[in-house]
Amino acid sequence: MDFKKWGIPKHLWKKPQQAMLGIDIGTTSVKLVELSQNDDTLTLETYAIEPMPADVVVEKEIKDVDQVGQAIARAYEKSRATLKGGAVALPGAAIITKLIEVSSQLKEADIVYQVTQDADRYIPYPSEEVSLDFEVLGPSAKNSDMLDVLLVASRTDQVDLRVDALAVAGLQTRVVDVEPYAIERAFQFQKRDPQDKRVGLVDFGGTNLSLSVLNDNQMIYTREQAFGSKKLVEEIQLRYGLSYAEAVRWYKSEKMPDDLDAELLTPYREAAAQQVQRALQLFFSSTEHRTLDHLYVTGGVVGMHHLIEALQETLQLKVDSVNPFASMALGKKINPQVLKDEASSLLVACGLALRGFHHADH
Repeated sequence: MDFKKWGIPKHLWKKPQQAMLGIDIGTTSVKLVELSQNDDTLTLETYAIEPMPADVVVEKEIKDVDQVGQAIARAYEKSRATLKGGAVALPGAAIITKLIEVSSQLKEADIVYQVTQDADRYIPYPSEEVSLDFEVLGPSAKNSDMLDVLLVASRTDQVDLRVDALAVAGLQTRVVDVEPYAIERAFQFQKRDPQDKRVGLVDFGGTNLSLSVLNDNQMIYTREQAFGSKKLVEEIQLRYGLSYAEAVRWYKSEKMPDDLDAELLTPYREAAAQQVQRALQLFFSSTEHRTLDHLYVTGGVVGMHHLIEALQETLQLKVDSVNPFASMALGKKINPQVLKDEASSLLVACGLALRGFHHADH
């Protein structure tokens, strides 16, 4: 899904022809992924995770373009990536989606005209402030003479902030995508039981927790709630006099002090399990579904000791961490042991990098 804005450079919406960087701009870090493809083999060439200065991105909204751009530049340098074009994502909360119908007799150019005319009725912003895209989903179930079209819109300033941040880092924005679509795309590469039809995916972010549910590989639900790891990491920093990166390493380390686990990590794990339980209850109460076959977790805290066990115990569900690279080849710059700890937090960046390959287009 790329955002079209009449008058902005065409490279933002043309179909990608080759590999690109996936750049996930989060509240607490920038994650960068470079993939390549040879025949049917995808290779993770390189990646980097770079901490974001405090309050530069708040609730996934960019507050300081220069600082974000500098963090992207540091991630790029650390990764030793070779590509210069990247895909970025807008958070689901910044997007308006609407399912509309158009006549199946219309040619492509006429569909573009029709959708842009209809958009004004559904989008509560002036048209000059909006970037649009749409996807023809196929014949309407209600009327065979009509086509279902998914209209997606965002305020243009949200798009521009991300384009500008990449420009500060010396990179070109090739695609602007939407986080839930990037997650769905990357999750197709997760090794999982073919019996699992309905799976949940929980993303533990810096300030938010999001639950997405996929049914037969199609995302049917996504919702965010306020709960993150940022406060936990700040408490560890304060108590032990550590940098942000050191604090993150500590809660995944075998050598952490006993009081850290007892006084900070145990309460966090309990709270995390309760928050996920609440998110699942909201899903079950607002849809016809009552069960999940499997729950997967992603995000920076996933390597925390005993987190998955705490979730399994509270939820009474099969719970595993995500690794979208498990079936991919690894490039020479990759340390497999380090990747094992960090793979789950790279899901969005991986989904964005996959936009560089035709078979992965959403």
